[in-house]
This record gives sequence, structure tokens and C-alpha cells, in this order.
Amino acid sequence: MSDNTSSVSERDLRLSSRACQIALTQWEVALSYRQELATNKLDTTSARDDHAAELHRLRIAYQDAFVKECLASYELFKAEEQLLRCGTHDEILVSKKELGEAKAARSAARSALDEQKMRLQYAERLLVVEKGVGALHVSQRRRIVPCSPSRPASDSVASNQGTAGPGALTSFLFDPTPEERVAAALLPDDLEDDPDAELPRLLACDTTQLNMVQTPEHAGGSVPAECTVPVIVGRALLANFGADGEVAVEDKELALSGVPTLLANNSSRPDFTTGFCLDGSMSSFVPCRIREFKSSSKSCVEVLPQAFCAASAVCVHLVRAGLKPEDAIVPVDVTAGGQMQFGATFLADGTLPLPLILSGALTIGSRRDALLIERFLSKARVHMDKLRTLLQTAQPLDPPLAPVGFLDIPDSVFVKRHCINMDGMVPGRSALLDETLRSWVVNMYHVFARLYERGLKANVCFPLGHAVNVLLPALENNPSWGMFYPDLSRPSTLNPDGLFNLFPPATACVLELYADALRVFISSLHAALVVHGDLYPSNVLWREASSIVIKVIDWDTAFFLRRNKGAPGTWSIPAQRAQMWENTAKWKGKYKASGDPRDLDLFMVDVLDYVVKEHARSIEDNITSPAWELWTEVACASSTGACNAKFRDLQALYLEALR
Repeated sequence: MSDNTSSVSERDLRLSSRACQIALTQWEVALSYRQELATNKLDTTSARDDHAAELHRLRIAYQDAFVKECLASYELFKAEEQLLRCGTHDEILVSKKELGEAKAARSAARSALDEQKMRLQYAERLLVVEKGVGALHVSQRRRIVPCSPSRPASDSVASNQGTAGPGALTSFLFDPTPEERVAAALLPDDLEDDPDAELPRLLACDTTQLNMVQTPEHAGGSVPAECTVPVIVGRALLANFGADGEVAVEDKELALSGVPTLLANNSSRPDFTTGFCLDGSMSSFVPCRIREFKSSSKSCVEVLPQAFCAASAVCVHLVRAGLKPEDAIVPVDVTAGGQMQFGATFLADGTLPLPLILSGALTIGSRRDALLIERFLSKARVHMDKLRTLLQTAQPLDPPLAPVGFLDIPDSVFVKRHCINMDGMVPGRSALLDETLRSWVVNMYHVFARLYERGLKANVCFPLGHAVNVLLPALENNPSWGMFYPDLSRPSTLNPDGLFNLFPPATACVLELYADALRVFISSLHAALVVHGDLYPSNVLWREASSIVIKVIDWDTAFFLRRNKGAPGTWSIPAQRAQMWENTAKWKGKYKASGDPRDLDLFMVDVLDYVVKEHARSIEDNITSPAWELWTEVACASSTGACNAKFRDLQALYLEALR
């Protein structure tokens, strides 16, 4: 080899050798844990439990697969190092063949590991659900804690402090599920106004009463029954938009239909529960939809948590009745005064019922909104027909699954405590002022709604939902706010496209593609008038497919682009963000001169471009590049905190180079 090739390879060899050493150490640790796991004996009780024994076997099988994956990674890095050491053309050809075989072996090992991980996670979740909390002690269980299982669903409305319950602050107008299965089931295909459409039948309802007086929910005193909300609107909906065979039960306790207690007591009585009598008698009635009709003194958004609370229990009941979890989607509609709003509950990865809002509040007396309402009702009718067909062939689970297991948070769900990063935002953040936190969560959900509307789902990690009372193992008995996201580092039904890397790429060629993918995404983001504001390598996950695919997380500090009033050509930044960022490198970069908030996001791309150029220059001039050495530490960091710390050092180096 020439002197130049030798000197260049020496730096690459150092990195390759380090990767080999890390992989070898990881393999040794994995092997040691595998041996320790195999020697652990189940206690006498567990040994007689087939479920626990199977779970123990699966844990060993998973660890075996992990050991093989670590070894395959080591062999791959070793093959890459060997290729760098080759000097002749024949040696290079042989090494490239060995490298290809090593890549194929690691790919196969990773596929086997992913399969074992899926099996283990399913078995762990199934064991908790089947056995219930009382029969199985799971020290690391994460779960939603109801405020009080004895409370009625009506306590979830905002006027009854419903904001402290698990059904509060529901998602705004986006579907985070893979393949958007909730939207596919219940969102109309056409939401645009059609001036030539037939006059909506809902306009025949006497909605003037709903808007002018406090129309009661139920008859009482001198109020005639025909003047209540359920009669004025509810009966018209049930008569014209029900599915074939759909039965409506008015003001009946959920317990009488076999619905379990979940977030609220099953003695709760929704205004209407609709479903199907499978053998023609009311004893076989299976509820499938929740409908609430309230007086004009309430708003839809105030009542939705109550409906979602009841619908969550119905969602669980459908699974116990034999439906697959992915099919257990419960339609929800709320009528309050002269408006209607639509939503649904679904199960995240087999458990954990979560709500989604599918529409804004639609005015019944408006021709345009009434047309949309009828489209939502028609779509729900098709879904109800599907549920009836599925229930007719479903086999109820025997014994039924314990309801409490559905409040356990699956491993495939990542829980972000307190929902947002409160550092520097709220004085005395330990108190977590509800009003401040709520405003931030609502802003974040509106950002997600805009990104969903603009078709950016492929590159954004959307939240599945959130709850107020989330109990995590480290918190013992101190529940906190928690927002739920798909865990992109785990294979699951919530993450079907493949595992994402939590740390950025360490090779220059992949880094350049990574930077290009980020640049394209930021352009689309800003076209939607949204600024992320806090882009770091730890917030940009990625994976290799036919191209580099990125997924951006941590939208706590995102905000909408708005121009300053009275100052054309200038942009505003929320005061709290400005206070947080005024001493950061991204603030001191282009943004300080331009005043354009979009430069806060582009700063990361500028740094990556700088690193790529410095690496190319170091190879051309045969010199050491401090920027590339720092990037190597960023990519090989042991934690996200260390990764971000090294990236801040790199940002400072970039700013110094600009001077």
C-alpha cells in the first residue's frame, strides 16, 4: 500500500478496531447474562405454573438470539477491519466476499432476534392480562391508574374536574396508528363541502331549541319528553343512520351488558349504548358504540372525556367477546346543544385503550356541517356492520381476560413523563401547574395535527395519547403525567417498518445521506409553518432501507411560524423558548443575524455539512480533523445525554470556524 493509503487507513483502522472491541465486549456481557439466566431456578410456585415456565424459556431463547446477534456484529466489524488492511487486488476481492457474508449473517441474526423479542413481549403481556395483578407480581409493571374505579363516567366531564382523569386532553385530529386503521374505519373519505349535495336530513331537526334554551337531557317536571336532546336529535340519528340490526339502549348501566369496570364504574349509564343482539334477545346484547346527548349548557369537548371513559370499557369488552384487538374500535359521538363531535377508542398494541378525536365540533343547523355529520354517521354505519359480522363468528374468551391487564402499558409503548420538558419553562416545575402544562400539551397536539394534515407522518413520531395518572416503576406510588409514543427501538405492531437507530451514523457516506434526509424533512416542516426548535442527533432517529429514513421525536418545544405584527419581514418566537435558547449555539448561529426561526432547525444541518466537508478535506490533505473526531464521539456515545453533550461541543467548534 502507498504511504498515503496507509495513513488514511490508519485513522479508519482505529475507528474500526474500536467498533470491534465494543462489539466483543457486548457479546461477552450478553453471554455472561445468558449463563446466569440459565442457572436461575424458578421458585416452587412458578415452577408449577405453565405460563411462568414458558416465559422463562422465552427469556432464555431471546438471550440466545441476542448473543448470536452480538457475535454476528463482531464478525461484521472484524470483516470491515480486515478489508481496510488489504493491500492487493485479490485480497480485496476475498475480503469483500467475506464482508458480504458477514452482513447477511448479521441481518439473519437480527431478524431472529426481532422475532424472539416479539414472542417474549407478547408472552409477558399475555401473562399479566390473563393472571391479573393479584395473581402475578410484576415489579416493573407500568400502568394507568384510574382516579377511582368506583367513580361514574360522568365524573370525567370538565365541570366535575374531569381534567384530572385518564380520559382528559384527548388527541386532536390525527391518527397515530400504523396504517391509520382508526381513520380508515371511521373517517369519511371526503370532508370537502359539496354545494350540489342533497339537503342533509339533519336540517329537519328543530335545532333552534338546542341553541336558544338550556334543553335538558331527560324529561322532568314540566318538560315534555319530546323536548329533550335525545329526542330532538338522538332519535333522528338512530332512525336514519343505524346499521342493520343495530339496537339502541337508552340510559342503561354498562354492567347489565357485561361491560367491566375499567376507568370508571360499570354502573355508568351512557345516554345511548348501541350494539347488536347476537341471538335476537337482549340477553345477548353486545355494546359497540357510545353516544351522549347533553343540554345546550355543555360543550362537546367538555363531554367527550365522559364518552371516552365508557367507550374504553366497551373496547375491552369487545376483545373479551372474541374480537381481535386491532378490530376493537369503538365509535363515539357526542351531541351538546346544537353541535356534534366524533371520536373513537382503540387499543394500542393489543392493550391500553386510548381515545382519538376525529372531528371538530360541527353545528347541526349548518348545511355544510350537517353534511359532514351525515358523512361521519354513514362511515360509522359501515364500521358497525363490520363489527356485527365479526361478532357473529367470534368465540368469547374462556376464561375472559382480566380487565385490569388492559391498563398495563405494553413494552412497545414509550412513556414520556410529564408530557413535555418543563426545564426552564415553569418556575417550581415540581408542582407542574395544570394550566401551564395543559396549554403546552394542547399546543403540541395542534402541531401534530398540522404535520398529519400535511402528510409528514412518515418522518414524525406521533403520540398515541396520554393520561394524567401514569405509574412507572421508578416512581413507586407517585403517578405523574405521561405521554405515550411508539417505541421505535423495539419491533411491534406499533412500529412495523423496522427498528430505528437511536444514535447517528458513524461513517461519512451514511452521514451525508442522513444530513440530506434531514434537510428535505426540515424543508417540508417549514412549508407547514412549523419549527421544531430543538433538533439534536438524539432527536433524529434513522434506519437504512432503500434510502435513509429518519423519524423526528421530542416535539415539546415546537411552535408555529408567525410574523411580528407591525414589523413586516420579521418573525416571532414564543417568549419561553427565547428565554430557554438565548445562550445556545443555535441561537448564536445564523438566527442571531437573520432573526428567522427556521434557522434554529437548519443549524443542525449546517453542522452536519461542516463535519462532512471537514472529513473530506482531512482525507484530501492527509490531516487529522477535530470535527470528525468529535462526530465519532457523538455517534459512539454511551447515552443520549453524552451524545447531546458531544454535539454541543461540535456546535461550538463550528461557530468558532465561522469566525
